Amino acid sequence: MSEQVSNVYAKQEEDLPVEEFTTPGPEFAAPDDSLDQVLALMQAHQIHHVPCVHENKIVGIVSDRDIYKALSESRSGQDAVEKYMTREVFTVQVSDPIYQVALGMSKQRINSAIVLDEQENIYGIFTSTDALNALVEILRGEL
Repeated sequence: MSEQVSNVYAKQEEDLPVEEFTTPGPEFAAPDDSLDQVLALMQAHQIHHVPCVHENKIVGIVSDRDIYKALSESRSGQDAVEKYMTREVFTVQVSDPIYQVALGMSKQRINSAIVLDEQENIYGIFTSTDALNALVEILRGEL
């Protein structure tokens, strides 16, 4: 790719807020929900990551891989999800540039970020699939 074309893409990415590719209104789980309950929620909504919320605060995030790993280790599907959730959640603001969010996810080797609105409430979830969709649109010149 020429430097001139590369600079055009970089400028577009710089100005593109993560909100434009965020899935708003994600499904939630409570920390005391069972692995089976959360897995059923994921399957019903065809999702791979679920934020765990307690008293309107993010306390963790769980992925389908976390659940499958727990179940493959002969854990009970009735175990609370809080035993297996990741407690350090990568959060970003709706106005953060998409390239910074994607870079942060890449550096931390994670597949999702929780997107917060101006009041620090959960707005949505941004996943590696969302990042790839944004990249495709940028490369096609659709943005």
